[in-house]
Amino acid sequence: MQRTASGQQGPFHAIVAQPAGLQTVLAFAAAQFSDVVALQLTSEGLRLQAVDSAQSAFLDAQFASTGSDSIFRSWVLAPPYLALHLHPKSLANLLAASNPAGTLLSQLSLAVGAQSDRLSVGVSSLGKHGVALRACYDVALLSAEGQAEIVEVSAADFTFTAQLLCTLPAILADAVGSLKSAGCQEVRLTLRPGSESGRRPSSVSFESCGPELPINCCITLEEPSEGGKLALAVDAACSASFHFKWARFFERLAALSKVSSSVLLQLGPEAPLSVVCQLNGGGYCRLFLAPVVEDDRMS
Repeated sequence: MQRTASGQQGPFHAIVAQPAGLQTVLAFAAAQFSDVVALQLTSEGLRLQAVDSAQSAFLDAQFASTGSDSIFRSWVLAPPYLALHLHPKSLANLLAASNPAGTLLSQLSLAVGAQSDRLSVGVSSLGKHGVALRACYDVALLSAEGQAEIVEVSAADFTFTAQLLCTLPAILADAVGSLKSAGCQEVRLTLRPGSESGRRPSSVSFESCGPELPINCCITLEEPSEGGKLALAVDAACSASFHFKWARFFERLAALSKVSSSVLLQLGPEAPLSVVCQLNGGGYCRLFLAPVVEDDRMS
């Protein structure tokens, strides 16, 4: 049994040596999901899942407890399985308090109290003027009773006919920043194959759409013939498009891109948009977004 920062013995304790990816995923979940953020702890590691109330977005992130790609320095879990439920607002407040502006987060410790009703988070960071900061926060966990089980969403359930692999995610972050500045609320993502002659390169474009647009915006990224950081594959010799209403998700995807070594976008008929981020330091997260349908416009 492990002790939390408050001195209580508990069933779980871990030290996160590379917290940037986990911190960004937690911030994404806290900002974009209004229901419950579920954490599953096993001997294999930590899994975070969240689904929004409209069933239009699903987040699934996994961090291995051991191995060369693990973000954890230590991982001790007494039971074989432990499920934790956090309210997004509590999570957002924790993140804001534990990482104020001007500080550099260097290490996190996570622990669960003896009654499994609180999550203890220890923070080590470098503050202004080079002063080391250490703090501990206890966050109330939601009771497992009455919590609906998050429905599993798997990529194996869909057929993807087009994909874009970006090994320099900052490229996508810059494009998303332009969308935000233009005030886009609805966006059409299109993957276009290059011409057979090679004269027209493969490209990806983000185009504003929807009613009453104050600013029309279209951003196109083209793959250079050599040494490019965009790998585009489209099964059919035609463009693949995806129209989504929730442009705010791309704002958060920009933050995820900045802590990722690669970002994979996948499209397919009757399939959601799949975004897979391989996080720096270890771990990955996958996001599924549902497309705009006519009923959404009517509402």
